[in-house]
Amino acid sequence: MTGMLAECTTELLRLGYRIHLIARSPEGFTAQIDDSVREQLSMSACDYAQEEQLTHALRSAASPVIAVIGWIHSTAPNAWNNIHKNFPDADTLHVVGSSHHQVHNESNRERIVTLGFVVEGSGSRWLTHQEISEGVFDAFISGRAASIVGSIEPWSMKP
Repeated sequence: MTGMLAECTTELLRLGYRIHLIARSPEGFTAQIDDSVREQLSMSACDYAQEEQLTHALRSAASPVIAVIGWIHSTAPNAWNNIHKNFPDADTLHVVGSSHHQVHNESNRERIVTLGFVVEGSGSRWLTHQEISEGVFDAFISGRAASIVGSIEPWSMKP
C-alpha cells in the first residue's frame, strides 16, 4: 500500500490504526508519513511472490492482526492462502482489477473491492491514484462484502 494505495494507508494511520506495511520497497513511503503517526507504522521489505519472504514478513507483524488489505497480483497465486493461514481471524480486503470482476469468493473469508474505470462522455479512463485510495479506504471502512470503485460496465468502454 505504498504506491497507488498510499493515501489509503495514510488515512488509516490518521484514524489511529497501527499498520504493518509489506512492500518491495517500503522505505520510500516513510518520507510521505507525518511524524505524528510514524510510530504506528512498521514495515517489512518483501516480494510477496516469494512465499518464504512473505511468510517471514507476515510473522513479523505485531499481534493481533485484525485486518489485511492487499492488492496482490496473480504472480503470487498462494499469497492469500498464506495470509489466511497466518491470520485466520483477520478481516481481509482483497483488491482486484476490473478484469477480475467475476472473482468468485467460495470461502467467504475475504471481502473484495474491484477497481474499475471512469466513463466520461463517449470515452473512458482508468482510475487515478486518489480515486483508487479513496475507494479502497471506503470499502474497508464500510465493511461491505463487495465493492466496486468506478465502473466495470459496459465492458466495451474499458480504456
